[in-house]
Amino acid sequence: IRKVYFPGSLPHIFTGLRLAFSRSLVTGISVELISGPDGLGTIIWLAWETLRTERLYVGIAVAALLGAVAFRSARSLEKHLVPWRD
Repeated sequence: IRKVYFPGSLPHIFTGLRLAFSRSLVTGISVELISGPDGLGTIIWLAWETLRTERLYVGIAVAALLGAVAFRSARSLEKHLVPWRD
């Protein structure tokens, strides 16, 4: 009979999810900087081109807030589902 080691792999799965989300957020914003018609990257790019620093900082703050909320959400879900991890 095969044993299933799913509970032991959960910490690694959540670490991979957190890393994948952060990289996908950076990639998505980078693609929008280059070719997106609408979106956060476009807002940041247009603000940089037109020297509207307030919009530039708001766009960067929103991107940072998105990343922080996603990280905290994944971390709290991990603490709930994997209570034996430090």
